[in-house]
Amino acid sequence: MTAPPGKPVWQQVLCIAEGDQLRANAVSPYYGGLPDVVQGFVTMAKHTAHLRGSEALLRVLRMDYPGSPFGPSDPVYAVRFTTDSVASVFSTDKPMARSMGRDGGADLGYGPPYTGNGFTGTAEFTIPEFWMVDGVLDPLAELWYVPPTDGERLAAVLTASKEWVGVAGFDH
Repeated sequence: MTAPPGKPVWQQVLCIAEGDQLRANAVSPYYGGLPDVVQGFVTMAKHTAHLRGSEALLRVLRMDYPGSPFGPSDPVYAVRFTTDSVASVFSTDKPMARSMGRDGGADLGYGPPYTGNGFTGTAEFTIPEFWMVDGVLDPLAELWYVPPTDGERLAAVLTASKEWVGVAGFDH
């Protein structure tokens, strides 16, 4: 996905079930029931562009937390998008904690992989992590299918009428 100058391309990783719901326009309550809204943890797509396959993406983003819907070798979907309309984007550090009424630092009550310092990652890669509330996706947002090792494929594109349209011939 390319973006106009000055507009970052964001990314949110989804498990297969969530991505399939998006492709079918049967949007999860996690998204507020809207096909063009993102909420939750996001990263800038450029920070993970060097990674190949879901195994690397899940490892670096530390999606291996207890109770995670992701297995270490599971394929995933990645929503890549730009936005002009966001209720809020927070770095996941002390300012985020303060915005949620917690004065004692960044302990938001989350367990690992949440670090409370604004970053996620491993010893080899550190990636800035953000919390997005009501990010309204610009038209032409993309839903990518990412298999375990390589060869991601475009699965769907968001239209101006806020509908995900599948790419012809896509099958996972």
